Amino acid sequence: MTLFLAGPTGSGKSAAAVELAEMLDAEIVSSDAYQVYREMPILTAAPSPADRERVPHHMVSIIPVQRNWNATEHYHRAMRCMEKIRARGKIAIVTGGSGLYFKFLSPGLSEAPPGDVALRASFADCSTEALYARLSSLDPEGAASTDAANRRYVERNLEIVLAGGKPLSFWKRNWLGPPRGPGRGSKVRWPRHVDPAGSSAGMFLNWTEESPAVPHA
Repeated sequence: MTLFLAGPTGSGKSAAAVELAEMLDAEIVSSDAYQVYREMPILTAAPSPADRERVPHHMVSIIPVQRNWNATEHYHRAMRCMEKIRARGKIAIVTGGSGLYFKFLSPGLSEAPPGDVALRASFADCSTEALYARLSSLDPEGAASTDAANRRYVERNLEIVLAGGKPLSFWKRNWLGPPRGPGRGSKVRWPRHVDPAGSSAGMFLNWTEESPAVPHA
């Protein structure tokens, strides 16, 4: 099983993750974009040496600050950590403050087509309004969920439709998988990449400052 512990910045996720990991004999995998750097433990509120002694932490203080890093690289490296944790018969607890990194490790990487430099270059002479109008004509549903004033989103969504040959709803549906959770219209989704073999369960915990303390065993 993999646990995903989400919550706003400063809500106490890290401390809760450590206590939970001790209870479950689990290991923590960081989904924080900045805690990967070695030279910024205070700025990024990285786990303290004491907490790292209590519970194994992965994806923390692993690269120099001069190195470029991105969500895709983080995903692949963190997934290898999670697979090794499960191979040891333990639970992985994923937590951290970077929403995109967290999202990559739960629903997984989008299968939408990658960026197309030539196609994006062809948009340069078009206004944002013209690009949005083109997106609307090709994919009205996708356009309705796109911020018409945000050129970056308009360009990317139009690029996906043109390069992939399918509407945005197709890629989003395949990425997120079937909904789960209580109530109609729940936005909670099954993790797609929790286990390559599809045999592990995933559980989401939404942590806030008002959440009760983690009970001790």
